[in-house]
Amino acid sequence: MARLLEVENLPISVTRHDEWLHGGTPLHPRVAELFMRSVVPRADGTYILEIGFDEQPLHVEVAAFFVRRVELDEAAGELRAAFVHLSDGAREPLRPETLEQGDDHALYCRLVRHGLLVPARFLATPYHALAAHVEPVGERFALRLAGRRWPIAAFDPAPRVVRSSG
Repeated sequence: MARLLEVENLPISVTRHDEWLHGGTPLHPRVAELFMRSVVPRADGTYILEIGFDEQPLHVEVAAFFVRRVELDEAAGELRAAFVHLSDGAREPLRPETLEQGDDHALYCRLVRHGLLVPARFLATPYHALAAHVEPVGERFALRLAGRRWPIAAFDPAPRVVRSSG
């Protein structure tokens, strides 16, 4: 008789370093990629994985989205534009007004997902690429982009509802 494979019902989580775990075991990279593209934030600060009609809670250590790469448009040492490549496969312009820095010095920006502004944590390489355009302003820092200084706020992990401009 054929035996069915039974998957243990353990929590699915994502660490602050973009590691996807089932219980404490790392997920297969293809499964992790599917999950990265299936993250849905909730207004109460929780996250779920939504695949087809199935929903599973997702334990998020700090952020469910990650900036894996930045594309910088520079001319004569000036940063004119920046694009972020994200863990969910998206590429979009950096919203400099959403930059935040955590107590551990990690850098975050905000993304619009499902009507919410949610944090995305910069991994080390994109962090260092963008940091070349950051300057101190008093006790905090600011990004110099497109001829403006964009202050970097203190990190707050809570999602924010996107305000309509109409």
